[in-house]
Amino acid sequence: MATVPGDALCTDIDKGQIMAGNNRETQLSDFVGMQVRERRRFLGMTIAELSSACKISVSNLSKIETAQVSPSLSSLEAIAQALGVPVSFLFQGFKDEGFLVQIPKGQGLITERQGKDGGHEYELLTNNAGQVQTVQPFLVTLDEVGDHRASFNDQATEFLYLLEGKMQYRYGTRKIDLSEGDALIFDGRTAHGPEKVVEAPVRYLAVLVRKPGDVI
Repeated sequence: MATVPGDALCTDIDKGQIMAGNNRETQLSDFVGMQVRERRRFLGMTIAELSSACKISVSNLSKIETAQVSPSLSSLEAIAQALGVPVSFLFQGFKDEGFLVQIPKGQGLITERQGKDGGHEYELLTNNAGQVQTVQPFLVTLDEVGDHRASFNDQATEFLYLLEGKMQYRYGTRKIDLSEGDALIFDGRTAHGPEKVVEAPVRYLAVLVRKPGDVI
């Protein structure tokens, strides 16, 4: 992203190339631009009046307000002075956003997870994204009616939500009948897993939540 001196002109930047939230610099530019615009409007100033007061061209001010460029420190000082606020005001309240991962439909990591008596397909709906994985969401599919008796143990709290089909799920010595829309939450350290598919296909969301440091 370009940096603009106080009174310099800059080349046009395609707004379509700027994606808000892509990185910290873009987020900060968005925030500063919003602060400048809202403060100017609060004071009843036109962009031309602000331009005259801070000696920055209307074109560049417009680009700063719409986050098409990142202003230099000297530009920010001039703008803040013209708006009657300290430079710190333009950053007040800014919070960097956390990471975001988008997994398009059908593009999760497919694994065949084996239990004691069989396997079923797990689609991992996230990736590490540079973060420690304490939450793992899976889309699980079982295509065949009949007994499955898969048995798993996980050092995690688990949430299960049945999206489609009917099945019997086992937790320890208990057997729970589940149909579309039913949910479970449980301690994954107890043996658990699909016991029987009653109506196929069965598709359910399984979310494993671990404490930092727990073994995956």
